[in-house]
Amino acid sequence: MPRPSKGLSSLASLGLCASALVSGCQADPYAEAKALDTPEAWSRALKAQPSDRHADYARTRIAELRYQEACQAHTALAYKRFLADFPSSEQAPDALKRLEGLRYASAEQEGTTNAFQEFLGEHPDGAHAKDARRKLEELDFASAQKAHQSQAMAEFARRHPESAHRREAEQQADDLAFDEALTGGPGPLSDYLVRFPEGSHRDQARAHLLTAEATALAQGDDLDGALALLGRLGSAQA
Repeated sequence: MPRPSKGLSSLASLGLCASALVSGCQADPYAEAKALDTPEAWSRALKAQPSDRHADYARTRIAELRYQEACQAHTALAYKRFLADFPSSEQAPDALKRLEGLRYASAEQEGTTNAFQEFLGEHPDGAHAKDARRKLEELDFASAQKAHQSQAMAEFARRHPESAHRREAEQQADDLAFDEALTGGPGPLSDYLVRFPEGSHRDQARAHLLTAEATALAQGDDLDGALALLGRLGSAQA
């Protein structure tokens, strides 16, 4: 029987060795993952052997490495992606805290009502929620003052009953309502007294109403009635 040549024997040995190496790599993908220690390597190991005894560690390590990447990027988008992929991870609470800090800083920089409302929509119970609501209150008060209308100040007081500006807003609503009524005659003055029965200007409003009524009576040749009203006015002011 002819003996195999040395060349063929060497090739066969090399083939067996290569086969053994490939077989070994396939049998232990976690060894490669441990050596490379990248999210991609651990993911390949999990895909190859999802029930391996190292699978839980692989999942934990992937979350750790992905969180390191998010922290290095330190952007709202990076933290949002991490939280979407690993919502129950050990790092999730810290990621949420960092995300909230970035979003609040962005809202402060923009300094608009929409920016703080959007922040509260995403983080209604966050560490900065109280600060955001206080900022909204200040912006709302500034807007009401800028409008310089009684109704605007009254609406602010209604929306923010616990605000430090509530009493100031209520007083300004009273003052502005009286100023607005003075330019409109008896009707608006009567409306003022209905809206503010205990208002700061109630006596002045009543006096203006009596004067307007007396004037109307005098113009209608009812001098006695006009004098009677003016007498009431004098008594009220005494």
